[in-house]
Amino acid sequence: AVDADGAHAEPEPLLQTTRRLLQMATGILVLLSLYTFYISSPVLIPLTLAVLITMLLAPVMSVFDSFHIPRPLSAAIVLGVVVGTLGAGAYGLSGPVREWLQKLPENGTKMNSMLRSIKQPFAQIQKATEEIASTAGGRPSAPQRVQVATPGLTERLVGGGAQFLATVSVIFVLVYFLLSAG
Repeated sequence: AVDADGAHAEPEPLLQTTRRLLQMATGILVLLSLYTFYISSPVLIPLTLAVLITMLLAPVMSVFDSFHIPRPLSAAIVLGVVVGTLGAGAYGLSGPVREWLQKLPENGTKMNSMLRSIKQPFAQIQKATEEIASTAGGRPSAPQRVQVATPGLTERLVGGGAQFLATVSVIFVLVYFLLSAG
């Protein structure tokens, strides 16, 4: 097909089909990328954090380099100071956290009384639903209830704490080697 200007015009349906195929391919690529990042996040997150922490500590390492201290020793000193600072901060926060945990049952009852006004309409709706079901032909037999056993709060905290400590350990080892390598 030739335009009035003498240029060859591309058929419109072919152009639209090409654009749709390109949009679909882009969408598929984005979804696959997100899935890949989700699957590889246990590796990518510690590695990314280690690189960022290394970049943050690079100026401190340059100070040690100016004193001609070997990089592995200066990396150990810098990480020791960072771990000590984080430990001191955690120790400083332990008092307020302990007080908060001691006040938790009292605050829980306060929150429960505040939420009672919100729960009340839902309880009325549930009661009305049960009344409608009972008047609509008798009460049907109660369905068998299946409940999946979930771990308790303590088990979750211990498991999550162990995973957190493992991730932090991997990050610090990576930071040490990245700082040592320069």
